[in-house]
Amino acid sequence: MTVASDTAAKYLRESAVSLIARRNASPIEPVERASDTYAAGIEALRKEGLIGSLPAETVERIFALGFALEQLRQNSRDLQRCVNESARMSVMARGSAG
Repeated sequence: MTVASDTAAKYLRESAVSLIARRNASPIEPVERASDTYAAGIEALRKEGLIGSLPAETVERIFALGFALEQLRQNSRDLQRCVNESARMSVMARGSAG
């Protein structure tokens, strides 16, 4: 989970820098890879029957975290699109000003 958290935080910081510099967003693949790794780990635990032995509240939290990571992935894709769009508009504005 720490990897997913650190990866998301790094992507958000890089996106802020890209917006300020008016350049394209960083690649989103690290965020997607971290989310996929978490999902694969949960799936492996589920297949081994280890999740079923946990208290219901813990299982709910595990699956809620999975949903949150998937939402973060979607939000990161939207952010990437917006940052890239901002960079394109900046280039267009500079081109029409000159």
